[in-house]
Amino acid sequence: MQESVEENEKDQSAAQKTSSKSDLMDLVNRIEGEIERRTKPENTEALEDIGAIESTVFAEKQYIKFILADISMAVSITSALEIGRMPEVTPLPNLPEWILGISNVRGEIVSIVDPKGFFGWPLKIKIREPHFIIVHNNEMKVGLLVDRIAGIVSLDETDTDIKDEPIDKTELEIKLEPYISDVSISEEKPLYVVDVDKLLSDPRMKREAENA
Repeated sequence: MQESVEENEKDQSAAQKTSSKSDLMDLVNRIEGEIERRTKPENTEALEDIGAIESTVFAEKQYIKFILADISMAVSITSALEIGRMPEVTPLPNLPEWILGISNVRGEIVSIVDPKGFFGWPLKIKIREPHFIIVHNNEMKVGLLVDRIAGIVSLDETDTDIKDEPIDKTELEIKLEPYISDVSISEEKPLYVVDVDKLLSDPRMKREAENA
């Protein structure tokens, strides 16, 4: 009887893990679909009507929400090129610890960065199933290692125009401040919106990641 109960518990645990992975893949696929929808209009008529595109797509400020060390963060979906499970990374010598190496992503070599190390956070905790987000500006693109992809969120000016409100920040959040454009506290804890251009324009990032 005991063996039967244990087998049943194992079956339930396996089913939960399978369901969790399925939900995560659905989320990743949905976000990738949103990225593609913004970068590749489906027809030429949409290209001719830029105003319509902006009003129906870009007017909605949508962000990819992710988790780093239990801190909720987000990047604009227009600054993201791709998300997915962490690809195979080739380490390179003589680089800072936060530069994990380079990876071949769809035929293009991309530097993979651990933002925790870049922000000066501890790097002790290992992620069970790491994911990455490729972000870009006009000069470069990098892959950011993240703990977890949490979905797509929509924020308007009333959600994010609260940077001056007092927030009881942790040491990690204080180190994050130079790279944040907005903060939303509409949830239980702050959601920090990363300024991708500030992040990629930082001299350390440009010097190390761009030349990796």
